[in-house]
Amino acid sequence: VRWTKSVKGGDRSPVPSDDEATLQAEALICFSQEARLFSGTDGNLSWRVSDKGDLLVSPRQVQKARLTPDDLVYVESDPSMGQLVYHGTRKSSIDSCVQAELYRRLPKTHGFLHIHADAGIVIPDATTTFPYPCGAIEEADEVERHVATGRKDAGAFAVELIHHGYLLGIERSGAERLRWEWQTATMAYRAHLEEIGHPEILAELRLQPIFVSTDIIGVIATHVAEGWVSCFLLPEWRKSGHGERVMEALDRRGATVKAHDLCKVAPYYVSHGWRVTRRDGDTALLIPPSRRTDLRVAASLCIVDPDARQVLLGQRKTRTWNGMWAFPGGALEPEDDGDLLAAAWREAREEIGIGRDSEASPIMIVRSFVGTGIDGETAFRVTTFVYFTDCMPELLSSQEMDPAVHDLERALSELPMGRGTKNVLRRVLAAIDDRR
Repeated sequence: VRWTKSVKGGDRSPVPSDDEATLQAEALICFSQEARLFSGTDGNLSWRVSDKGDLLVSPRQVQKARLTPDDLVYVESDPSMGQLVYHGTRKSSIDSCVQAELYRRLPKTHGFLHIHADAGIVIPDATTTFPYPCGAIEEADEVERHVATGRKDAGAFAVELIHHGYLLGIERSGAERLRWEWQTATMAYRAHLEEIGHPEILAELRLQPIFVSTDIIGVIATHVAEGWVSCFLLPEWRKSGHGERVMEALDRRGATVKAHDLCKVAPYYVSHGWRVTRRDGDTALLIPPSRRTDLRVAASLCIVDPDARQVLLGQRKTRTWNGMWAFPGGALEPEDDGDLLAAAWREAREEIGIGRDSEASPIMIVRSFVGTGIDGETAFRVTTFVYFTDCMPELLSSQEMDPAVHDLERALSELPMGRGTKNVLRRVLAAIDDRR
């Protein structure tokens, strides 16, 4: 990898305190501390000073939660010499060279926040594929490749750096926007606690943002003493699939969630494989699928005509799922010998009468969780194998389901189906759009 050498310049930043860059960097510091994005010395933030990549950036190995504008280090970038000249009493962040390079390449981006998994929840625009060491120029190369054209033009984006947290690019007015969005989200959450009759709990919670890209869509509240979390999405961001991604993030963390009966979200978690472990009056504590040892293994098949934008679904006839539309599939059986793909095709043969194409390969594999029962007593870990075809197979009804081919968008919006099925169809639609 390529590195940049840090060379000491002056002891103080030559950028005036009333300069626009200083004021914006100060606003970004204020937001990061109000939103509790930093808990130690990890992470950093910066703001563009010039088009050639000069920046104001946080120093290394300081407690970012106590950062002040006076701590910022001014860095002059000289890529032709492979070095950075820093002005301050401490060395600039080790990521300064990466961010200087990105400032040169992304003229609409004016600030950066580099945060880690303890900074709330981030639903990124993209994820890098290689864990470059801190400060490697190659990380800038890959971030630039992963930022979609539309996001480049806007200047705001969020990229997950594999094994290295998240990098949020901020547009020119983004620091103040983030502060306003965070204030709006926390005010709405406080009002929500009032509505459900528990305003007193606020003093026991640590509030942090839920980001979709760089938009704040809600609040994740962590109980400081007991460790459970509660998520609140702003009304305008609900019913758009973001809840699925938030739940996946919580599952990866192994978080325990507390849900109030008036919020009516416990059934949502249960339908995704979470289990209620305890009820305290009007609240329920739920554990995620990643902490369950009783999950049953299942597989299903999703066949799609991408050009016609059609999908094969079956309407269930069984007592538990009667009337719901789903993919053919079911639990892994001894005869499958542990082969999930074989199980998916066996179920398809039994339920809708189609045989396996031994030459075809799935274009996507989606793993999800499905729960049943009031408290999620039964749950499945379902692996769905997605195939693209230009010719739908002939279909037969069975005692299990009646199959039919549906328009993808209409199926998502009009047919009764489980959340796991909807999640797969949303990802399939995204894959089709990416192909185009």
